[in-house]
Amino acid sequence: PGQAPAERSAAIDGAHQGEARVPLPVELRAQAAATMLGRETELAELERWTRGAAEEPAVRGERLMLLSGDPGVGKTRLLAEVASRAHTAGTLVLAGRATDENLVPFQPFLEALGGYVETVSLAELRVVASRTGAELSRLIPELRRRLPELPPPEDGDSETERYRLFESVVDLLRELSASAPALIVLDDLHAADRPTLMLLRHLARASRSGSVSILGAYRATDRWSEGFG
Repeated sequence: PGQAPAERSAAIDGAHQGEARVPLPVELRAQAAATMLGRETELAELERWTRGAAEEPAVRGERLMLLSGDPGVGKTRLLAEVASRAHTAGTLVLAGRATDENLVPFQPFLEALGGYVETVSLAELRVVASRTGAELSRLIPELRRRLPELPPPEDGDSETERYRLFESVVDLLRELSASAPALIVLDDLHAADRPTLMLLRHLARASRSGSVSILGAYRATDRWSEGFG
């Protein structure tokens, strides 16, 4: 708390100096290893978008890209290729996936942000979670295990607690992207629960999420996106 953005960026750089910050998620590595036929046009467009989203983080409405298509057309493979290339270029890549059996609310974000919390250095985690870690622990239980000194989150009515949680995610994304752009990959969003879509909408509209872009995919046969915007 109290650090200027440049100072916090330097603190994050120092926290993971000499070591890989976060590896490419294993599910993306497995997909990226498979052969991809065609898709050169789509891949080039997505690479331009990821670079642009990182360079112009303040542009609202341009940090979110959703891919749609019929089952089996290769959406997941394309996501993995974009993510792999971004990771090679130095982008922090996080990933989550919705399922028909979503066991907890916000499951794709829990997987994506939980993967970061579990693998990033403890020094960096203390920097990025110093201000909003208490609220974030509602979403990411692993955070409190790694940082047991966190105070309990504030109580409030359900709407207030949800708003504080969403804003704490915005703050986390801003902090973790202070030293390098970040890309969150969310697959199978047609199966996402309402809380996940509410958080996704909040992040897409936020004007202070830092150099973070979100790339998602859903089945074109599902019409969930009609009520998303």
